[in-house]
Amino acid sequence: MVRQRLKNIIPTATECGYEAFECLVERANEWLKNQVNIQVINIQSVIGKKDNESETGSNCFYTMPGLNATEPVDFFRILRIAYVTSPPTATDSNTEQALQQQQHPAIYPFNYETFTPEIIREKDSEEDRLETMAETFSKVIAFLRNTGG
Repeated sequence: MVRQRLKNIIPTATECGYEAFECLVERANEWLKNQVNIQVINIQSVIGKKDNESETGSNCFYTMPGLNATEPVDFFRILRIAYVTSPPTATDSNTEQALQQQQHPAIYPFNYETFTPEIIREKDSEEDRLETMAETFSKVIAFLRNTGG
């Protein structure tokens, strides 16, 4: 029976603040390395609003000035892995080979790339401008084409 699952890699508090996003990626890869019989469906970073009532550690922690309130709102990023599990199939003609193929998820180890709009200095103007989302998406598409993503 195939089951859908989620694994959240949640940042933890450190002596100097909060765990960096790179550490979340390392912990996710370590978790993936130890998994069997799973197929990763999606990996994404999710922005969550920090609950002021709890002490949940959070990485990539940032504060947004209050827009509709006087108090700032705190946010953090978690790493969410969506995957399915299934029991090993012992009926395959080559059981040992089938079990070896199920040892690690196909996406292990995974990497990440962050794309944000950049400030662009125009040749004919003394003023800078912020890159448009279309320009940023063009960089994403070029990256995926060049890396085979």
